[in-house]
Amino acid sequence: MATETTNPQPREFDTLQEAFNAAAEAAMTSFGRPVSGILYTQGGRRFISTGLPIKMLLSLARRQSASKKEDPATTRNRPLDQGHVRDIAEYLRNASEYLIPPIILNAAQPLQTFVYRGSAATRPCVFVLPPEDYLYVTDGQHRLEALRQAMTQRPELEQDSVGVTIIEEADIDKVHQDFFDAAQVKPLAKALLVEYDGREPVNWLTREVSNAAHVFKGRIERIGNVGKNSLMLFTTNQIKQSVLQLVVGDWSLYGEAMQKQAVQAVGPANDLWKERLINFFNEFTEENDQWREVAERPLESGLSTDVPGMRAKYLHCTGAGLLVLGGVGHAILEVNPSPDGSLTPEQKDWVRQLASLDWSRRGSLWQGYLVGPQGNVTPQKNHIVLAVAKVKKALGLPGTTKEASALQRAEEEQPAGMR
Repeated sequence: MATETTNPQPREFDTLQEAFNAAAEAAMTSFGRPVSGILYTQGGRRFISTGLPIKMLLSLARRQSASKKEDPATTRNRPLDQGHVRDIAEYLRNASEYLIPPIILNAAQPLQTFVYRGSAATRPCVFVLPPEDYLYVTDGQHRLEALRQAMTQRPELEQDSVGVTIIEEADIDKVHQDFFDAAQVKPLAKALLVEYDGREPVNWLTREVSNAAHVFKGRIERIGNVGKNSLMLFTTNQIKQSVLQLVVGDWSLYGEAMQKQAVQAVGPANDLWKERLINFFNEFTEENDQWREVAERPLESGLSTDVPGMRAKYLHCTGAGLLVLGGVGHAILEVNPSPDGSLTPEQKDWVRQLASLDWSRRGSLWQGYLVGPQGNVTPQKNHIVLAVAKVKKALGLPGTTKEASALQRAEEEQPAGMR
């Protein structure tokens, strides 16, 4: 065994069983416990990865969260965000299949480590998990606190385990740097969130609609944004925003409030809503010249379709126009809906009228607010509300109280000679 230092080298053995026996003997003298793991190095420091039962992890790991009035330089963790904790805890309580990323801990003192002899970059090891309180959270304090809260309603969670990476580090400045380095993760684009989050009902509905509606097939950007010259029509997130409008139809709601109301309306994997929305978009496509051309000329056909030109000329080929379409479509779907999700003759007539509007950016319905003098679209919330109200009025569809107020304000703001 190497001479003891502030960071002693692990003892090497010819077999993993010998390493485990030596670790067990060491654990008996320190009232610790032997735990199997993988030893590797990064940046000149020793790391150990393993998995620990949640109940054990919660009893061993300590966090030092700064208070709002406390100097964060003196503690290991940033202030605890209770809202973030609640969100994770709700996920853990409701998801039958869940995933918790590994927790990063730092050991304030070196760990006794016993490894299989060799020169591989990663080596099986057994280390002694100490009973003392010097395993602290570097990254994952919100996950740990959420697990603690979720277990009060879902006690079976304590039977599961979580991945853990332990860094032997006593220097608090380096602990802070480790937290910063671990946080260097780019958030997923909104389009990818829709594609990857399969539990969220509106995301599921969005994917079903974008995969089945004729005009969207092969024309949806599923990773980033739609560029000026792109042959894609919309992003996945733009389809989602239109789906939210079709389901909820209330622009006074925004963000999480709209999302929650839509989830309540749709429920899990609601095939009725799927049929409604797919039929709505297909009917509009059949009755609208621009969308029908796109649907009849899919990319794989090789037939030319000037999608960038349509986007520059027509409002309903932009994200803002798609929102207006969704807001008006909600009112149409509310008119005597059929029990199987198909469109009734009355609903089809409303869709035909909607599709026959002048959707060009020069159209009088959009001028002076949603579309500026140079044809630029300004999709502000109040502009979308007013556009939906104007279209409903033009078609004779019933509007909401808030839409009536928007129309009245627009009338009052209009110059007297133009009323």
